[in-house]
Order: sequence, then structure tokens, then C-alpha cells
Amino acid sequence: MPHPAHLAKLRQGVKTWNAWRRGTPGVMPDLKGSDLGGANLSGALLGGADLSGGDLVGATLTRADLSGVTLTGADLSGADLGEAKLRNAILIRADLSGADLSKADLTGAHLNDANLIGTTLRKADLTRASLVRADLSGADLNGANLTEADLSDAELSYGSLTMANLTKATLSGARLDYANLLGWRISGVSCTHIVRGDKREIVRFKTDEFEQKHRQNTQLFDIILEIDFSELAYFVGLFIAKSINAMLGAGIVQLKTLDAVSEDHTRFVFVTFDIQFFSQRKDLIQTTFRREINRLLATIERPNLFLPTKAMKYTVKAFEERDDQVSSRPPGDESAIKKGKKVSTSYSVYLDKLEQAIQTIVFSTLRPSDSPLSRA
Repeated sequence: MPHPAHLAKLRQGVKTWNAWRRGTPGVMPDLKGSDLGGANLSGALLGGADLSGGDLVGATLTRADLSGVTLTGADLSGADLGEAKLRNAILIRADLSGADLSKADLTGAHLNDANLIGTTLRKADLTRASLVRADLSGADLNGANLTEADLSDAELSYGSLTMANLTKATLSGARLDYANLLGWRISGVSCTHIVRGDKREIVRFKTDEFEQKHRQNTQLFDIILEIDFSELAYFVGLFIAKSINAMLGAGIVQLKTLDAVSEDHTRFVFVTFDIQFFSQRKDLIQTTFRREINRLLATIERPNLFLPTKAMKYTVKAFEERDDQVSSRPPGDESAIKKGKKVSTSYSVYLDKLEQAIQTIVFSTLRPSDSPLSRA
């Protein structure tokens, strides 16, 4: 149970609470088990407080000072902790699923056995944080600093670690199935084994073997093209990657992400596993190649078709497999499947034409000088 006077003071508002904290620096607030669900505690000075077992579901704690706070077993699901200070905070077994901890300072935080499913930790500082057995399934750790963090036996499947820094981190026993590891830094990482698949197969590594196998020896390149962010943009990116791979006879380029830059401009981010390919052609990619693709997009006739969101996944699958028969038919989506198949059939002629045109541009502008194609 919380200390009645402490809880009453907090409920008077952040301004009153902060004034009280500054005037009583020696008092460590006892707020154990407090019901603060949905409360607005933005900027609150809660450092050193005991909130273990508390209900903070959906609470707003942006830029709050929670340094050294005890939140063992607390429920912070869906809470907003953006830019909050959580240095050395104790969050063991806490529920942070779906919470937003973007740019939060979690240096030295204890998150063992915490529920971080779908949590946003974008650009958060988790230096030396302990995340042993933490469930980070589907978590967004893009750009996060995990230097010297302990992720032993952590669940990272379907999460995103794009550009995350895991220098000298510990990953032994972690599960990384379908995680996005694009551009992550793992220099000096410690990993004796990982767990893979639903059957939890153990894959063991010798000293430095994990780093050697998973070191990001890839390079990113992006292109901003004059096309709206749409399902068609996805196909353009897909065809660019496929055409480059067809030209070189290897799968060295992958489309990783695309995002809207403006109403009619989309940024395509690719990863290449051939550093030489990128270094030799980066200028061509941003000049001649980009110009020719934009010219194609401006001149090729585009069908005036609307593709419903529900039908999108079926259309993409059908086209990629060149098969109108959709193998996956979840209950209740029959109409979406039917429309997706119809739109896919209508799109097929246009997309085939587009793919051929993009391949022609790729072969004419990015052809390696030493390739068999150029010598033929």
C-alpha cells in the first residue's frame, strides 16, 4: 500500500509534487501499488520513489525524472515515457508492452524478465542495462544504444535493431528470428549461442564466431524518387533490387524500407552485401540511374486503380509468386481476397511492363565494366 500522504500529494498535480520534492530532498516517496493509470505525470520528479506493483497503464511520463525508481512488477503498458530519465531504474518483471520510451535514458536500468513486447525504444540509451530474459518481441530498437547491455536469453524475434549499437553487449541465449538487424553494430559482442525457431534449437558459437557471421558487412544506399508513397512504390523498389540482382547473378541487394518524403516523393532504402558494387556505382545511382527512373515514372502510363489495404498483402503475394491462387485465406477476408486477385490480374500487365523497363535502365546505367554482360 502507498503512503497516503505521498499519494495525496502526487494527486495534487505535478507542480505541487515537484515543489514538495525539492523541499524535502531526504524523503523517498512510498507509492507502492498506487493506482495511477492514465495519470498525467509529465515532467514529474519521481527519482528514488518506490512504485513497485503500481498501475500506470497509459500514464503520461514524458520527460519525467524516474532515476533510481523502483517499478518492480509495475504495469506501464501503453505508457508514454518519451525522453524520461530512468537511469538505474529497477523495472524487473515490469509490463512495458506497447509503451513509448523513445529517447529515454535507461542507462544501467534493470529490466530482467520485463515485458517489452511491441515497446518503442527508438534512440533510447540502454548502456549497461540488464535485459536478461526480457521479452522484446516486435520491439522498436532502431538507433538504440545497447553498449555493454546484457541481453542474455532475451526474446528479440520480429524486433527491429536497425542502426542499434550493441558494442560489447551480451547476446548469449537470445532469440533473433525475423529481427531486422540492418546496420547494427556488434563489435566485441559476447554470444556463446542463440536460440532459433519455435522448437528453440540451440545454435552454438565459438569465440568471436557470432560476430564474424553476423557482423554487418553491408552498406545502405537510398534513392528519393518522384512517386507517391503507395503500393506501386513498393513494386518499383522491388523491381530495382531484382534487376540489380539479375544483372549481377547474385542476391546482393535488398529493398529494406520506403517512406514518404512528401506527397509525391518516396525514399527507398536498399542494403547491399557487395561493398565494391556500391562504392563503384554510388555516384551513378544518385545521378544517371535516379534521373532515368524518374523519367520512366513520369512517362509510363499508370492504371487508375485503387488497391484496398486489406487486399494489398494478397496482391503482392499473388504477383510475386506469379500466381492468382492465394494460398492463405483467413476467415472473414474472402471479399478482400477476391478483390485483391482481381486487382492483381489488372495490374499484372502494367507491372510486367514496368519491371522490364526498370531492368533495361539498370542494365544500361549500372552494368559492371568487368561483367560477362559487358564483354558479350
